[in-house]
Amino acid sequence: MAGGSLPDQLNDQLAGVANDPAAVQAVGIDYAVNQIKDLLARGVDGIHLYTMNNLEVTQKIYQKTQAWFNKSK
Repeated sequence: MAGGSLPDQLNDQLAGVANDPAAVQAVGIDYAVNQIKDLLARGVDGIHLYTMNNLEVTQKIYQKTQAWFNKSK
């Protein structure tokens, strides 16, 4: 609706699960987690999540990534 587009890799993953909302969510969460991993490996200082105030999604992403942020310096 806003004119944005998704990366081809994500579109391909979503195409196979388009009729399953739980699977769509899982694909999106996994994609976000992989993006976070890549960004941290490249040295970013932090991550901002935009989950449309969806606490469940935010919690799932946090659970999968929290160890990466809780390391002592």
